[in-house]
Amino acid sequence: RIEELQSLAFEVWETGAVTTSPLFDMGEITIRTMLEEEGELCEVDALCFFTAEKCDLPGWHSAGTVDLSKSRRLQLHLPGSRDPIARALQAPAVSVPALVAPKKRIDISVIWGLRAPKSTPLVGPPDEQWSFDPTFEADNPWAQRAVLSMCSHPQVTPLQKNAIPSPGLGILERKCFILGFVDWLAQQGRRFPSRDFENDLSGYLSTSISAAGDVWVVRGKVTACKVAVIANVQHEVSYVAGLDYMKKWDEYVAARNSEASVTANRAWHTAALWVRSEAEVAIVGSTKDTIIISILCGFAGMLVFTRDPILATLVLFLVVGIICGLAFFMVTVMGWDIGPIEVISLVVFVGYSVTYSLHVAHNYAEVLSSDPEFLKFEDMALKRMKARRRYKSPEDLELPDEAREDERPPRTARQSRLGRTRVAILHVG
Repeated sequence: RIEELQSLAFEVWETGAVTTSPLFDMGEITIRTMLEEEGELCEVDALCFFTAEKCDLPGWHSAGTVDLSKSRRLQLHLPGSRDPIARALQAPAVSVPALVAPKKRIDISVIWGLRAPKSTPLVGPPDEQWSFDPTFEADNPWAQRAVLSMCSHPQVTPLQKNAIPSPGLGILERKCFILGFVDWLAQQGRRFPSRDFENDLSGYLSTSISAAGDVWVVRGKVTACKVAVIANVQHEVSYVAGLDYMKKWDEYVAARNSEASVTANRAWHTAALWVRSEAEVAIVGSTKDTIIISILCGFAGMLVFTRDPILATLVLFLVVGIICGLAFFMVTVMGWDIGPIEVISLVVFVGYSVTYSLHVAHNYAEVLSSDPEFLKFEDMALKRMKARRRYKSPEDLELPDEAREDERPPRTARQSRLGRTRVAILHVG
């Protein structure tokens, strides 16, 4: 006869998860201890519970799955009784992504107990570089569970031989002191999380050089710690791919923080890829504003120096044309992606194009029709014109000074502009 008992509460000590389960007294049942039909039969007193995690303690072994729909003589199905070939055929097909070279992989660190400065001054160093987080309590069992959860979650399960990386995060290697601490406690016959965390951790750190660099200890108390992972992502990826991958880590760390207690729910992550990607976004995102401001400043400068809005507008169109031509060459002809180097090139070329154009326009505006230098170049042009007509050299065409005004034909507006342009370019060159 099966008797229902009071519900049983289970707490998984490693994770702190609590579940309740119905509990039944099954009395004595008979099970077979081997796969073969001739295996021994054994009478055991059975207590059954459901919807709870199975016990996984040292010295405990699984007795298999009991089919309760049978009679009192129950059939036992031990794990592994299925054909391994059939099991392999039923496994879903997966594709193994290419592995990044070890020297090109990125590492991500997750940190507890440290706080970055809230703001950075415009000029000079900040008042504080960082500070300890007073809410982090490493000796609290729930804080230890939160740190372990960050490293043991399926999303950060590292790549095994002939396996694929975890979907999304693509972790290849974990550098988590907490995992080594759990193993060390097991070797000492203790359970995790530790009730005497400070002393136990001190004993563990004395046996591990690498773990000592992942923990901040002040006056015998753990005030901060970090864990790190190496991901199957190149550190040279574009800033778009870098930000997409950083967003996945934002979601992962936020999910782990939401499940953690208040003693360890302010973890944050950092990586060199995040810094570079955000810097490139800031540079590329400000390209348009930078070019517009540079062009407008050039237009304003020319308007002030030349006092001629037509000249300033012409130079403005010239500068815009130069920038558009350079952008067309880089993006269309060369097929380059717009990155920080391309942005800097565009901004630098804005300065070069404005500088030369501003000098030419300013000298053009300063040249008058009565300017002696302007008249000198005009006479030289007149001599060349007559030389072409008479097939003589300019040296044979010396005009007397008193006849120069009579010989000089009336200038058209176009000729006047060309003459002023020649003088302006010669002055600049």
